[in-house]
Amino acid sequence: MFSFRTFQAKLFITYSIFLLIFTLIISVPMYFYLKHATEKNIIVGTQNTVSGISDNLDSYSRQYENMTMQIYLKNNPAYSNVIQSLQNLKSPRNDKEKLESYNSIENSIAILSAINSNVYRINIFNAAGLFFSNKPSDSPKDRISADHWLQKSRSAQGATVVGYFNSDRWVDSESPHVFSFMRMIKWAGTEIGYLEVQFIADDLISPDKLENLPGNTFAIFSDNDVLYYKSNEAGKNAFSQQIEAYRQVTTGKANGHYRLKNNGAKEIVVYQHAKNTSYTLLYAVPESRLFAPLQVFRNVTFLSIFALILLSILVFYILSKALTYPIKKLKKVIDTIDLDDKKIKISNEFRMDEIELLNRSFLSMNDRLQQSLEETVRFRTLQIQSHFEVLQAQINPHFLFNMLGVITIFSEEEGATKAAGVSEKLADFLRYTIIQADPITTLEQELKFVQDYLELMKTRYKHRLQFELTVPEEMNTILIPKLTLQPLVENAIHHGFQDIDRGLVVTISGHIEANRWYLTIRDNGKGMDPARLEVLNQEMQAYSDGLDSTTTQGERLALGGMGIISTYTRIRLYYKTLIDFKIGNNEQYGTYITISGFFQEAAVKGERQ
Repeated sequence: MFSFRTFQAKLFITYSIFLLIFTLIISVPMYFYLKHATEKNIIVGTQNTVSGISDNLDSYSRQYENMTMQIYLKNNPAYSNVIQSLQNLKSPRNDKEKLESYNSIENSIAILSAINSNVYRINIFNAAGLFFSNKPSDSPKDRISADHWLQKSRSAQGATVVGYFNSDRWVDSESPHVFSFMRMIKWAGTEIGYLEVQFIADDLISPDKLENLPGNTFAIFSDNDVLYYKSNEAGKNAFSQQIEAYRQVTTGKANGHYRLKNNGAKEIVVYQHAKNTSYTLLYAVPESRLFAPLQVFRNVTFLSIFALILLSILVFYILSKALTYPIKKLKKVIDTIDLDDKKIKISNEFRMDEIELLNRSFLSMNDRLQQSLEETVRFRTLQIQSHFEVLQAQINPHFLFNMLGVITIFSEEEGATKAAGVSEKLADFLRYTIIQADPITTLEQELKFVQDYLELMKTRYKHRLQFELTVPEEMNTILIPKLTLQPLVENAIHHGFQDIDRGLVVTISGHIEANRWYLTIRDNGKGMDPARLEVLNQEMQAYSDGLDSTTTQGERLALGGMGIISTYTRIRLYYKTLIDFKIGNNEQYGTYITISGFFQEAAVKGERQ
């Protein structure tokens, strides 16, 4: 059964979430970056297209102005007779002059047509019905009289008038869409004719330049004129409803694009101001249609990412199952194994080298455990036992020799009474230290033992040694290891008498603060060198850190007799960290050692023993 707390589930979920987050972190910013870049490229491409059309319109305008200039220049032999010929044809003097004028105008048109190969039609005519062109015309005189462009050109007073026509208005047959540039030709302030140049509209606005998207609009307009308008929207009123809005947005603004809401739908409007004319070229297309390829790209990308995530999650699930299967089998083996089991083997259904190596290592580990566990337990047990027994059995032989010497002196000089008393105390002393029935005793018994020891030592040093024991009765039941205080008192006597000529006073005092008890052994000897005291504290700490090691035996650090380390070690072995042990110098003379602990913790520790 699948559980979310299993390693397989955590591995699967962790990597799945990581994959999901990683994919989102990478794909979302990348998508928006590509979306922004693609939108920008589409808009820039559209702007470049509109700008190219605007440049072509300007080029046609410059080309028309240049052709106009050519027929006005007097110093140009090819065109110098066009103006004169038009004047002559208004009232020719004879047929020769009329023929020469015809030929002059026709030659000029032929030259202009040859030079400007992209021009569809060049017309030079007057209001009287004279008509000259590089292409045939149908009833030009009748068409001139009915042409409203003459009035528009006449009103422009020589300025260029641009128009768009769905076909060539000078012929009845099918013809291409054209843009017409026309102006009135004047000489000496008098109208003498008109110059019209036509360009094929598809050369300017080729269908492949602007994509034929549904709903798009392309227009060329000025402040008071609409030159060209084409929209895929139904109805002729679509542009008229927007023209004023377009004019307001584009008038006085630099070339560019903007977003516009049209009947609730967002449009991208790209516009460009022609440099040589007053016209603005505008291309408007619904945003959703302009960016339709991007939407397809988005859908395909998200679908691919989703499919990749699903596939990766499936792979992760299979891998997590394959990776955790040996661990499950290992758990089952471990749950059933004991030290005598020799037939353990982890199933390796997936034939992984790592599982086979794990099998070998597991078998080897089991063999080593079987061989070494019993030895390790025995060694550790003997080590701990040796700490208690050997340290407890450490009695300074010099003490026994000294006591035997005292007994001998008392027997020879003062009779058997004092010798018997010393022997009795010595017997109690030895009995207390040697009997191994219980390594733990009460503070009351330990103090009695120390008192016997001090009285024995006093028989040796006589009046030079004084001692005092002041411990509250409430502390008598405290449990401590045997021979905790005697080694400390022995060190005080042994080192306190060195290099002093005064009597030595040893005091053992106790007091209680709240739930904590304190026991202090103090002497008035020469004290300890501060450097040696610091080293001693450091070595005791190092010895304490090594107590739990199966190999570290620690440094003895004895200062005489059983030594401070004997007492410190047994206290640490018994109480662990529940007891504090401090050693230092008094303010004036001698050394102090303080042992402290809590009543409740000590009692509980003792009861467990």
